[in-house]
Amino acid sequence: RERRAFVDDLVVRLLNQRPQNAAGDASLDADGRPTRALPFAQLLQISLYWFGLTVVWQGWEILGQERIEEFFARDIAPFSLGVMEAIAVIVAIAVQPTIGNISDYTISRWGRRKPYIFIGTLLDVTFLVAIASSHVPLAFFLALLGLQFSANFAQGPFQGYVPDLVPERQVGTASALVGMMQIFGNIGGTIIITVGIVLMQDYFWPTVALGVVELATMLGTVLWVQEGRAAKSRDGRSWGEIARETWATDVLRERSYVWLLAARFFFLTAAGILINNIVFYMERSLGFSGGVFVNLPLVGGEVDAKAFWINVATVLFAITVIIVTVPSARISDRTGRKPVVWAACGLGAVGMAITSIAPEPLSGMPGVVLVAAAAGVFLAVDWAYLAGVLPTMTAA
Repeated sequence: RERRAFVDDLVVRLLNQRPQNAAGDASLDADGRPTRALPFAQLLQISLYWFGLTVVWQGWEILGQERIEEFFARDIAPFSLGVMEAIAVIVAIAVQPTIGNISDYTISRWGRRKPYIFIGTLLDVTFLVAIASSHVPLAFFLALLGLQFSANFAQGPFQGYVPDLVPERQVGTASALVGMMQIFGNIGGTIIITVGIVLMQDYFWPTVALGVVELATMLGTVLWVQEGRAAKSRDGRSWGEIARETWATDVLRERSYVWLLAARFFFLTAAGILINNIVFYMERSLGFSGGVFVNLPLVGGEVDAKAFWINVATVLFAITVIIVTVPSARISDRTGRKPVVWAACGLGAVGMAITSIAPEPLSGMPGVVLVAAAAGVFLAVDWAYLAGVLPTMTAA
């Protein structure tokens, strides 16, 4: 009865929500962006689902590196994981913009974004359970493909909330919050998997825990984030035509937008080399394979060295991001976005150079701090820059 009452209450909340910024609303500017300021709690709630999504993907990155040697020999395991992820990325590239564009035209009692976020999250949990239960490489790979599909099925529409709801003068703050949630998601996913594996000596429940975190942030989004502008008219076109519209070449005329996407690709790829390969880095560059421990009297003895240093790096990453993110967003409001992006690139380049030549983890930590500062600075202005370059940006 309690579960039924909860579901009934959830449905009532969803059905009672209405789009607030319909066409012709005086609260919209000439570009169709809202002008009414949002309370900080609503800005925070808009960004919170990023935390859940990033927890899942960072947890996967650690999990994939830990488990791949169950299926392949050690010499080819990293290459095999790379091939799996390269194929899975193709799914993400196809699904995210397509579903995001379709959501722009979706009319429902839930609004145009929430049905996709709700369904995608439930599928994410399902595929995470499948990953946790997989014991042969084909099942593991197919579950990863499913996770890429469902996560991007939710993420594409979710990305429309910033241009839907946030007025121009608050875009910097919203961008900083989005950046912080992405970084905190990286931290949360790392801690859940590494600590869970060390404590439980098992992969199943830590993997499922990733889905539980995303599910909680999804419910907050569905229940408390207000819907934005009304859906665009399809003008009699089929959903297939809407999907094909996503891949029209007219966006190539937006040269600033194309260059910004290319810059994001290279910057985030560089940072991802460290963040998403930290297990391989610890094992193969620094020699922390199984059976290596560090003595910590404060916790009563020895702990796994690899897990210890991964979590040390994660904590340093978190502290650095907290320090730099909001000030970077405010500086970008005064100086413009481009100088801040250049600063992020410089910090990241120096940090990656230090990390790549470090002979042991302690000497590599300054590099981790600089990479974290670069990521915090960049992500603080990332969404603000996108919204500024393409003010009428849709979810796609």
